[in-house]
Parts: sequence; C-alpha cells; structure tokens
Amino acid sequence: MMKLPFDLKFLKNKQRPSNKRFLTIDIGSEVVKCMAFEVAENQHGYYANIIGVGKETLSYGSARSGIVVDIDEVEKSIESAVERATLELGGKIKEVIFGVSGDLSLGLMTTVRLVRAKGDKITDKELDDIYSKIHEASYNQALNELMEITGDTEEDIELITSSLVYTKLDGNEVKDVIGQEGKVLEIAMFTAFTPSFHTKMLQTISKNLGLKILAIGSNMYSLTKSLSFAKGRYFDSVIMDVGGEVTDVGVVFGGGIVSTRSLSIGGAHFTRALGKKLGITYLDAEQKKKSYSFGRLSPDENARVEDNMYEIMEIWLSGIELLFMDFTGVKTFSSQICLVGGGASLPELVNFVNKEPWSKSIPFRSPPEFIKLTLSDLHKVADSTGKVYGLEDIMPASLSIVYLEMGGYLNGIL
Repeated sequence: MMKLPFDLKFLKNKQRPSNKRFLTIDIGSEVVKCMAFEVAENQHGYYANIIGVGKETLSYGSARSGIVVDIDEVEKSIESAVERATLELGGKIKEVIFGVSGDLSLGLMTTVRLVRAKGDKITDKELDDIYSKIHEASYNQALNELMEITGDTEEDIELITSSLVYTKLDGNEVKDVIGQEGKVLEIAMFTAFTPSFHTKMLQTISKNLGLKILAIGSNMYSLTKSLSFAKGRYFDSVIMDVGGEVTDVGVVFGGGIVSTRSLSIGGAHFTRALGKKLGITYLDAEQKKKSYSFGRLSPDENARVEDNMYEIMEIWLSGIELLFMDFTGVKTFSSQICLVGGGASLPELVNFVNKEPWSKSIPFRSPPEFIKLTLSDLHKVADSTGKVYGLEDIMPASLSIVYLEMGGYLNGIL
C-alpha cells in the first residue's frame, strides 16, 4: 500500500505557520549542507531569505550518494552543520526540510485521460478519486523502477512530492477544474518517491537532534519550481545536477518535470581518478581539483590536471549520452541545459561538452546550450549572509520553495 507524503498541515488548517524561520538540509556524499531561512516580503511578494549557512564534511564512507551508511557519523555532521547555520541567530530553529536526489528520488510524470459520460460539473470528490488513482499508478511504476535498480523485491517507497503539471478540459488547459463542465478530462502529474528506509533514517536522526521534519522533498522538483519564477511558468529545459557520486538529469517541459534519471558518476569520481593518475591521496587530489577550478595552479600543473580531467570527462560524457537515450517517451529535448552541483564547477566541463559530438545522437531541438545556474536564477530566494556563491549551494537554496509552497506564500492564497 502506498504511503502518503508528510501532512501539509499549513494548508489543511488554513493558516500560515507562526514561525517564519526554517532549515533546509542536503546530505551529499562528502558534505552536509544546511541553510537557515526567514520568510520575508517585498513589492514582488514573499520570498525566502538565507540568514545562515553551515557545511560539514562527512567522514569517508558514512554516506554514499546521499544514502546514510553510518547513522552516527552522519548525525554528527548534520548537528555540526545546523550549529554553524544557526550560530548567530539566537534561538534554535527546529523545523527542517530535507532534500533527496539520485536513486533516492524516483521521479516520473503520469498522464491520465478520462472521458466523462455526462460532462457535468467536476466535484472535489471526483478529482480526489482521480488523484488517488494517479498516485497508485505512479507508485507501482516507481516501485518497479526501484526493483530494476536494486533487485530488491521487498523494498517499499513513500510519496514525497506530488505536483500537477497541467490539467486540460475538452482540450483546453484549465487552472482549476472544480465546478467546470466538460467531457474529456486530461491530467498530468509529477510524483517523486523515496525508499522508506531513508525516510525512517531521517526521522531517527531528526528526533535525536531535536529537529522537526516538515517535509522530505525532491531536489529536482524544488529547483524546477524555483526556476519557474525566473524563466516563466511554462519553460522547457534540461536540468543536470553533477553531485559527488551521482549526476541527476531532469527533463522539464511546460514547467513540469517529465522524468528524471541518474548516472552513478559525479565529482568524487573525477577526484579519485585524478588522484590515481597523479599518484596522490584523495584529499590532495580534491585540493588540486579545487585549485584548478579557481585558477590557482602554475601553468605546468594546470596543463597536467587539464589533460587528466579530459580523460575522466570522456567516461562521464559517455554515460550521459547513454542516460539521455534511456528517457522513454521523450521525442525531443530542450536545447537549454542548466548545470548545478559542485561537480559542475570544473571550468572545462562546459567547454568539453560543447565541443564534443555526443549531442548529435540525442534529439535536441537545436545544439544544446549549457548554462551554470546562480542564486540570481532563483527569484524567490535572497542571501543576506554573502556566503552563497557556489554551484553546490543552489540545491539547498531551492529547497526553500517547499516551505513557501506549504505555507501558501507563493500566491497569497491559503
């Protein structure tokens, strides 16, 4: 039986939370990132203002692709990251939103088309029944995908994100179909699921640290929703999140996520391969990679690292090409590819993917254009700390949209 997502009590109780401060936490393979926010308002409406940032390095092997391996070590890192983010804020912030990505976030779009016999007015009950059937169908599909990935037939999953992509009545898109009359109803909905063991793990950690989970959200959905305020509600794009162990790709059409896929290669693999090539430790290779990214190496060192990086990128890019081919039901891809994640900070990555002929085998509408996202692309987020500037900061910043959405701050309607 499918488990429903966290109780959206703000919406059900028809009231906004009294406390406008909250946290977002993103658990990577190497670092835990925590941001503290406060809801603010200007002439354009409500937004989430970053008032604290905390990062803590994870001990090696304590987490893999966001999956908690050593709960005690991850708990210590989360506690430290939260303390850093809230150090100068006086009171402790307890309400938190966790983000999930990679294989922990199984995202897909489900479309249903119903021919209504009478064509009379659509009621709340009728729509709720349709939503329930969509959730059940997407749950079964996501469960099958998880079994293909893990081979585990006993694993269960939980719904963490449910968002309407579009609703059409008699071929016309309608924002609210309640009370409308029509015979042909078409609904497209994006859903994201996470394995139940991960939810339980986060609940245990939060309880031990005195935190209260408001939601566990899909990183890909949060970023897409956040970008819609800058790019327009119906924007098309491909989002590529190059993390530590995983590269996530999401296909966006009409402002909604059609599907997501993951490749188990990320920035950490670049570091390991570089360390092996140069005969140095992982930590030294990571420092060398960072120095390379910021242009701090000598010309000879820079050339040596650059040559090795190209070899590693060729492997990564071959995987990306196969990943795009794995998207079923997508006839063409948007030519705009938005890059995010710490692994995308490598200076040569954009030049490399632009020069390679890999994209010729992918049905892009036109030659792809790669854009590195910045905080300015998130119109519902502001930074008062001056500490948010890297590609790895975009995802935890975009998670704030979940709180704004839950609290009814996005449209002023509860």
